[in-house]
Amino acid sequence: MPIESSGMKGNVQNGSGLSKPVSHKIGTHGGYSTPNLNNNSLSEGMVIRGEITDLRNREVTITLSDNTTIIAHTNDSSTLYIGQTTAFKVTSVTPQTVSIERLSSKYSDGQAATILKALEEADLQKNERNMQIVRELLENRMPINKMMLQQIIQQASSFKNISTDTIILMNKYNMPINQNTAQQFENLRSGNNSLIQTIDTISEELPSLLNTLAQGAPSELVKQFGSNLLNIINTHIHNNLSPDYSTNLSFLNDSEKESLAAAVSETNPDLAGNILNGTATVADLREFISIMSIADSKLPDSPDQLSGGSDPAGNMLKSDIVDSGTEASFKSDPSLKDIINKLSDADSYLTYKNNELRSIMDTPMREKFIAELRNVGMPESLMKNIQNGTAKIDDTFSAISETVSSLPESSSDSAASLFSSDSFSLLFKSSLKNLWTMSPSDVSKGSDSIKEHYANLMRDLAETTELIKSNLSGQGSESLSKQTTTMQDSLNFMEQLNTLFSYVQLPVKFQDQTIHSDLYVYTKKDELKRHPDRVSVLLHLDMEYLGNIDIHIEKHNNQINSVFYCSDDDNAALFRKNIQLLSDTLNEQGYMFNASVSNKQKNTDVVKEFIETKSSENLSKSESSSIKRYNFDIRA
Repeated sequence: MPIESSGMKGNVQNGSGLSKPVSHKIGTHGGYSTPNLNNNSLSEGMVIRGEITDLRNREVTITLSDNTTIIAHTNDSSTLYIGQTTAFKVTSVTPQTVSIERLSSKYSDGQAATILKALEEADLQKNERNMQIVRELLENRMPINKMMLQQIIQQASSFKNISTDTIILMNKYNMPINQNTAQQFENLRSGNNSLIQTIDTISEELPSLLNTLAQGAPSELVKQFGSNLLNIINTHIHNNLSPDYSTNLSFLNDSEKESLAAAVSETNPDLAGNILNGTATVADLREFISIMSIADSKLPDSPDQLSGGSDPAGNMLKSDIVDSGTEASFKSDPSLKDIINKLSDADSYLTYKNNELRSIMDTPMREKFIAELRNVGMPESLMKNIQNGTAKIDDTFSAISETVSSLPESSSDSAASLFSSDSFSLLFKSSLKNLWTMSPSDVSKGSDSIKEHYANLMRDLAETTELIKSNLSGQGSESLSKQTTTMQDSLNFMEQLNTLFSYVQLPVKFQDQTIHSDLYVYTKKDELKRHPDRVSVLLHLDMEYLGNIDIHIEKHNNQINSVFYCSDDDNAALFRKNIQLLSDTLNEQGYMFNASVSNKQKNTDVVKEFIETKSSENLSKSESSSIKRYNFDIRA
């Protein structure tokens, strides 16, 4: 029962005929007062507010608004004084002692009075959790009437693993609240909603599941299930055909091209001519790059010592087939080594862009893979490209899918054997990650490309989940189904969140890593119509070496202002050191670019701040002027 309830109030007549409140005393002043042990009306966690009427050592006397007097023990009385009206939290109650502590400094005395009044009017317990709810509602400029308070408290009780401020934000923006959406929004705000993490998990578990089945289940069932699974992914491959990239030699200057042409002229004059006329590509020079890289690592001090040799594994080196003239030319021109390094970097990038098999399999693994593919009757036309590693990962996977699907039942053992191999599992995993992530060039194509990517991904997940649930049982399949369902929920939530503001996760793949990124774009339709040249963007990146980075960008016409929020001092210093490079690049393109770098505090909720800042910027002047006042309805 609350201290200030009607059950503890009463009136007596004094000699003048006037009424005065009855004074109730709870607690004791030690040896100088008769103990009153009726502490049943107090409970641990309760918040009380009143005037300090006496203060002796660590015992404080508080008079509440109904004239009830509480005598309690406090460990810190240094900030207290007689006549002060403030709020306390009851920390413990025994028949002999009431212990209290002053409410957290985050509540001013005036704010505490407002909050406690709201709880009293709503007939809710005066504890710190309920006070925090009212405080957050006030900070979000939301009503604190009985209906709203009861709704928030009920939802907080139903979803115990969801923070109260998440629930309040979802109510503020009229978002549907259930266990799934609340958890998704909580994950979003805490940064635990990474699609790339789920993609990594599924890309590992799905090939592993097929591998396990192939080693233990009947081969006919494995062949049928595997064919259906591969067909799902193969459909996505055909919907996602990528062009063949061929890198020209524009990154070399004229002098470097002449040196390179001279180096290859004796063995390949046609290639030398193409280098000079600008038609040669990195792919044309691939064999030369490989030979020269090996030759450089094994090149003797004098031409007389040229004898080929072998690598540590005993394999004959390609330098054996290079004539001494070419190799001597290579050694005599120091600049050629730098050219080869540039070509090697370009070749590595080309391998990544074309998703070539050699990026994931070395030569011995590819040789073993070819033997396994021949057992299922793969066409020989593909074998050469698999052998030299230039076959695309997706093309190889697609060819396997189509070949296995056409196999007779009598060849089920061969299909099961292929599915159980490490090389196929690696290919499957790589193909999934390639399909389910986006390259920077994919992202740059715009919203239609992103929408198509997610449409294909949703179809893959839905069909894969249904295939697993309808054909398999057991712990492994249940775990995988849970992962695919979780990923579907994340994508559905992303669509729901777009009713509030433009938001999309971008699982981006770079040459040597994949990263998680979130893109928030504040584009309310009515504001976009009024101010088409203004856009506000928040980009969140999870980088392997740079940690969590939040980049807030404001663009108005050709003016760009940005803030880089970094996770620690070292990363912030690195950005400050190099930010001028970005500034110079954008300024050259006609933009006026300003940037600042800031350390992100651990408790900073950048997502919330972004939403709240953008929302407040769109209020009218009259609305904006009333933000600092607490406007609420405390009527029940």
